Amino acid sequence: MAEVDLAPAVKLGLPYSAFVGKFRLKYPVGWVVKENLVLKKMDPYPTLPKNSLSEIVRFADLQNTAEFSVSAGGLPADLTKFVNNLALGITEERRYINVGSILMTILTWETPQQVVQKNVFVSNGNLFVIEFQTDANSRKVWAKTMDAVYQSWTPI
Repeated sequence: MAEVDLAPAVKLGLPYSAFVGKFRLKYPVGWVVKENLVLKKMDPYPTLPKNSLSEIVRFADLQNTAEFSVSAGGLPADLTKFVNNLALGITEERRYINVGSILMTILTWETPQQVVQKNVFVSNGNLFVIEFQTDANSRKVWAKTMDAVYQSWTPI
């Protein structure tokens, strides 16, 4: 996808702060936030399980053309194997971005109907996956915005 074909990033609002996973993340102005209330009611810094991911929060645009979620879990025994297994069937080359000292691996699957992108990284000793989904026609609208969301990640 050529950079010139992409819409400019949508303005991001104030950061969402999560005690579960200990992070801040900006999201597009006007998007709806749906928190995992079960996790929110737990100890503010629960130990996340190693063998599974728990969704912490989900963000969605009001037109229902795009959404993304943030999930976290304890570090798997073999992180490289975990990421390689997760990457099965990707339709684009892996992409990497650095946010401070955090290396993020972007995995993308595209079909004629839908685009799914998973951003996999380690922060505060936990594994995180930001999963972005949009219909294939809206990908160019949201691509730069999602990169801005990824760049806004701040451990707390």
